[in-house]
Amino acid sequence: MNYAVKRKLVKFKWLVPNAASALLPMNDEIVLESNPDMSCNTYALYQFFLKKGLNSKYKLTWIVDDPEQFKDIKIKNVSFIARNPSNPVDKMKLYVRINRAKAAIACNRPFSRLNAAKGQLNIYLDHGSQLKNMKVGERRCTLDCGYLISQSSFFVPYHVDQYTVTEDQVVCTGLPRNDELYVHNDSLPRLIDDADRFKKVILWAPTFRQHADGKRVDTENRFPLGLPLLTGLEDAERLDAFLQEHQMLIIIKPHPVQDLSYLKKIDLQNIRTIYNPDLAKAGIQLNELMEQTDAMITDYSSIYYDYMLLDKPIALTTDDLDNYQSDKGFVFDNVYDIIKGEHLKSTDELLAFLTDVCEGKDRMLAERTAVKEKINDFLDGNSSRRVYDFIMTKLK
Repeated sequence: MNYAVKRKLVKFKWLVPNAASALLPMNDEIVLESNPDMSCNTYALYQFFLKKGLNSKYKLTWIVDDPEQFKDIKIKNVSFIARNPSNPVDKMKLYVRINRAKAAIACNRPFSRLNAAKGQLNIYLDHGSQLKNMKVGERRCTLDCGYLISQSSFFVPYHVDQYTVTEDQVVCTGLPRNDELYVHNDSLPRLIDDADRFKKVILWAPTFRQHADGKRVDTENRFPLGLPLLTGLEDAERLDAFLQEHQMLIIIKPHPVQDLSYLKKIDLQNIRTIYNPDLAKAGIQLNELMEQTDAMITDYSSIYYDYMLLDKPIALTTDDLDNYQSDKGFVFDNVYDIIKGEHLKSTDELLAFLTDVCEGKDRMLAERTAVKEKINDFLDGNSSRRVYDFIMTKLK
């Protein structure tokens, strides 16, 4: 079926229920969403809401997978409801509740304006700025939001190129989650109980290549252990021996939507793998963890933009860049103009990067700084405040 026709049919589907729900008053309620639940940009903004006492005027309602997981959170006017209730009656109640909320804020699964009140403030915070191509052929990724929050004016043309939004829908405030990079925490021991015995802690955060739902494969390239660079267990053991010698720790953090069946368990002394449930159990946000590390290894993930704000060494595994370029592609004509860090294509180059980290060397700092200043409008840790101010202006 033609895409435009399909969109019209979806819009027509909601005409009657939207008209019926419009007979009900809109509520002083803000519905919130993220993936994982209570994380990323929405969570950082929610924390600022609480700081400003917004929950005294508005109900703050999280749409989550399992409300039972949050039953111990007792905060005034904060509640949790299931994203996918099985009961048809509960599904209708969820629709009405979202439809009649004065604001809907998401950073992963956008709340569609097609099944919401016309007067609702609908904001999509996204979960990272553009690096990878998101279009299918020439068709842009559908985004039915009212406003899209952007890291900076630099990314506006890429938002418009990749999403079904216009320039006047994009609001440049910076990303709320990056405020956490400007605050020092000592929460790492809650995640790694022997963290104090390591002189250096490195975060390894690869992007996903195969989506957990099986519907999206960004590249057909496969790695023996599920990680770039490592060609087998021998490479992993060699890396671990180096880390032990230099009292370093690598924390591997898979992407939340990566198909984990591709990731082989690496049970080594100085290489630890953590998952989203581990972060949730320790009560740590990913950007909070990033601030407490000494360097990062990534590839084509937008986490690169976040970590750049810390002015700490970054290495980028590019051993499958050619395959990724042909299979998925990037939004930039020359991605090397943007990804400025040590480019790694072998275990030997990885060990050389780690040696530099040990010795306090950051060879690409000047080039990264130039890119950082180019792609950011704000370097102050006040993005949540700017988003909050925008929301308050619109709600008034």
